[in-house]
Amino acid sequence: IFYSRRIGLFNNEPVNILGGARLTGKIGKFDVGLINMQTEKYSSEHPSENFNVLRVKRAVINPYSYAGGIFTSRIRPGGNNDITYGFDTFINTAGDNYVEMKISQTFSSGKDYKHLMDNTYLRYNMESSNNNKGWSYRASFDWLGRDYEPAMGYLQRGNVFIPNGNVRYSWMPGERSFLFYHKVNYKAAAYFNTDGSFETLITGPGYEFETKNKIFAGIDPEFRREIIMDTFYIGSKTYIPEGAYSFLVAKGFINTPASARFLVNSEFEIGQYYDGSVVSIKAKPMWSLSGSFRLEGQYLYNLVSIPSRQQKYLSHVAGIKLTYMLNTKLSA
Repeated sequence: IFYSRRIGLFNNEPVNILGGARLTGKIGKFDVGLINMQTEKYSSEHPSENFNVLRVKRAVINPYSYAGGIFTSRIRPGGNNDITYGFDTFINTAGDNYVEMKISQTFSSGKDYKHLMDNTYLRYNMESSNNNKGWSYRASFDWLGRDYEPAMGYLQRGNVFIPNGNVRYSWMPGERSFLFYHKVNYKAAAYFNTDGSFETLITGPGYEFETKNKIFAGIDPEFRREIIMDTFYIGSKTYIPEGAYSFLVAKGFINTPASARFLVNSEFEIGQYYDGSVVSIKAKPMWSLSGSFRLEGQYLYNLVSIPSRQQKYLSHVAGIKLTYMLNTKLSA
């Protein structure tokens, strides 16, 4: 619904922010957040805009549950506006069992919404936690209508409904083992267009563990079935044509102890990719130079190969960030 980096961008190009204000705090039992920002005119087709966000939530029923709402507006001259509102709740029903519910709608000037669900987002999620011992589960349902477009938010995928489930079993091997716990799981998620047509299936087992010195790692082999309706490009010369694809891929991660002065979080993906193959590696080292300085880096390697069309896509992305903590409440 709200993604702060949408403010000050148009078609991925920066737009000057003239000014604004942000307020966070508590009013009685309510947590409140408020943002107002005004951006500069970008072009004759993209005038100055005013962005507003109001978020309110409070604890309900017990200390582990809450209910809240959000309202956003993106206002332009001439009455061309985008409005989004939503309500959400997260309820601790009993023990380690939780229920999450969300509903949201979007409205844009000049659009005719013929059906209630076209501009609606719904989410229902049930889950349990087992503190690394025994069985746990998660089951969810998401609906994103074909005209649901949060103008200040971000959607990975729209016009879809998604039933999703995951069953997990965890155990602790005992004092003599160097492992703190094991966890195995099985997941399945299906993606359907809101007209009912099938788009994607993702399913497979998984395994993760944590050592007693806090190394955390896991691997998830996945079977994927994808129906591609339109050709899409990876870069300028590598593409996946429309059609039906079935393939296997393995994803995983390895994280070194978070309490160490130097740590590395890494992810990988390797296997089939539609009618080709993929190798993807992401590494994020972090080094606490002192109590005030922290140096962070990031490196991302992606290789997609499609021998049948003699196509290859290769990318290297690297970044570095230095953070200086002035005090516990202010950083630069």
